[in-house]
Amino acid sequence: MRIKEGVIRKRAYKQLFEWTIKYRELNLRTVSANKTNFPIDRLQNLDTMFEVWILFEFLDFLRNKGAVIDSSSFRKDKGFSIVFDGIEFRLFYEKEGGYLGWASNAFPDFTIEVNGHLKVVMDAKNWLQQKDEAVYKMLGYLDNLDCELGVLFFSNGKKLARSGIIKPTTPLKNHLNQCLINVVTPFSNLPDNIEVKQRSLESLFDQIIEYIK
Repeated sequence: MRIKEGVIRKRAYKQLFEWTIKYRELNLRTVSANKTNFPIDRLQNLDTMFEVWILFEFLDFLRNKGAVIDSSSFRKDKGFSIVFDGIEFRLFYEKEGGYLGWASNAFPDFTIEVNGHLKVVMDAKNWLQQKDEAVYKMLGYLDNLDCELGVLFFSNGKKLARSGIIKPTTPLKNHLNQCLINVVTPFSNLPDNIEVKQRSLESLFDQIIEYIK
């Protein structure tokens, strides 16, 4: 009301208010198990926002690439059926029940399956500083789930030892094609950050297609 009445005149506040309206229209509760109203003073909710933002950004990127996305089964199993250039795969967000690994059950944020076979494991980490723990966890996912491609989305590159595509210098004995991709996708609308995000998604997309063909 104060913005509408002209009491608050700073444009940044008006832009923030307009953004919150758009954000509410996304209806996060349709894709997340978190049933709160997402108050932004709780770190857990900011992390959830980053996860869902990554999901929307990735889906939007795929559409712009020409992929056909069917979300009709999402409410049933939290998966999207996608077809790109004759390649069919499913993208899951927090797949119901997770995955049965050889050592323990696993619950990654996102996964890609082809004909029911796990091909890509992905996690989104809105971490400000140290990234090593997330990297170790992803390497554990790859071994526990016998998967070859792992992807970590970070909101910034601080304290990230290596970004981009990482493959073993010497192929691993039991996972000859294993690969880890650290993707920096800034949670920001600034032009430079949008460019960084776009380059990251382009590189990631090429690798994912290579691994799921």
